[in-house]
Amino acid sequence: MAKGFSLNELMNAQSRPDERHQRFEAREIPIGQLKPSAKNVYGIRDIEELAASIETMGLMHDLLVKPMDAEGRHEIISGERRYRACLLLHEADAAKFATVPCKVAEAESDALSELRLIYANATARELTDYEKTYQAGRIKELLLQLKAEGYRFQGRLRDIVAAMFSVSPTQMARMDSINERLNEGIKAEFASGNIGISTAYDASTLPEAKQAEALDALRAGDQQVLKRAIRERRTPVAKTEAPTVLPPPSSELLQPVKPSVLQSIDARLDHMQQDRSVVAKRLARQLRVAAQTIPYDAVCDDQGEEINLRATCLSAAAFLTTI
Repeated sequence: MAKGFSLNELMNAQSRPDERHQRFEAREIPIGQLKPSAKNVYGIRDIEELAASIETMGLMHDLLVKPMDAEGRHEIISGERRYRACLLLHEADAAKFATVPCKVAEAESDALSELRLIYANATARELTDYEKTYQAGRIKELLLQLKAEGYRFQGRLRDIVAAMFSVSPTQMARMDSINERLNEGIKAEFASGNIGISTAYDASTLPEAKQAEALDALRAGDQQVLKRAIRERRTPVAKTEAPTVLPPPSSELLQPVKPSVLQSIDARLDHMQQDRSVVAKRLARQLRVAAQTIPYDAVCDDQGEEINLRATCLSAAAFLTTI
C-alpha cells in the first residue's frame, strides 16, 4: 500500500451517509475460539521468529476479529500471523496464551471485512509480486461490491486502487491483465514463485489455447516453453505476396452490362437496406423499453471506467435510429 494511505479515511470520506464509524469491543478470547479467515490467501511466513519475539516482548497489537459465529468461533479479520505464533507458543506450553487479546468488530459487510484483511496484510508484511497482483484485483472487486451496497467512491476504481498501491496506470493495467486473462494453472506457477511478474504478464497476452499448451509443457518439465511462446508472439509474421491476378481480356471489359442486371442489383440493395432499417428500429425500440426499467443511478464498471446503464441504452437506441 502507498505510504500514508489510510483505509479508514477512504471509507469515512466516501461512505454511505448513514454509515457509522466502526466500533470495537476489547476482549480476551480463548485461543480455541479463534479461526483463520478462509479469504486469507497470503503466505504465512517466519512464524517461529514472530513467536520468539512475542514470547520476549509480549503481544504488541490485539487481533481484530468478527463477532462469534454459529459454531461459537471468531473469524480473524487481521492478525493471523500473530494468532499462529501465539498458537505455537500455546501448544508448547498450555499456560501461555490460553486467551488472546482481541478487538471484536461490530457486524459489518463481508466486503468491508475482507478489505480490512487485505489492508492489514499489505501494511504489516512484505508481499510477493503474486500477492500484490491478487490484492489489486480483489480490492477492485470489493470496491464494486461496496458500491452495490450503497457506498460511493469518487473517480474511477482503477485510479483508486492505483493510488492505494502508488503504482502507475501501466502497472495497474498489467496486474489487471494477469488477474483477468492468465490461465489458472500458470497463475498457480506465478503464486509459487516459479515464474516472475513480467513472464506472468506476457503469458496473459497469449491466446487461451496457447496458454493451455504452454502449461502442459511447463508441467512436463519444459521450463523455457513460456519464453518461446512469448517470443513467437512478438516475432512479426513474414508477409506473403498475394498471387498476381491478371485482368480479363479487353474484349470482356468492353461487354456492356444489361439493364435488367443493373435493375436486379439495385432491387437487392434496396431490399437489404430496408431489412437493416427494420431490424435497427426494432432493436432501438427494445432498448428504449429496457431503459425504462433501469434505475437512473445503475452503473457497471468497464476496466475502471464507470458506465451508466440507462444512459448507454438510450444512446445506443438513438444511434440505431440513424441506420
